Amino acid sequence: MKTKKLVAGLKKGEPLKAKTGWANFRTGNGKDERTEKVLKMEAADARCSFILLLSDKMAGSSSKKQGTCYKYN
Repeated sequence: MKTKKLVAGLKKGEPLKAKTGWANFRTGNGKDERTEKVLKMEAADARCSFILLLSDKMAGSSSKKQGTCYKYN
């Protein structure tokens, strides 16, 4: 989800964090895909259906993403 308005009526879950290490052999797009996959796996472990992405950073050879998961009431 991209905006806070879309989470109306959903129950807030736990905060999520994902990053790739500085020593990896991925392209810029591959790093984004890997961190997004880790976020989705963490949300699935918490039994949440949606992720509100709060921050998305590319620093050198690593990628960092933070978000909050939401689920139905």
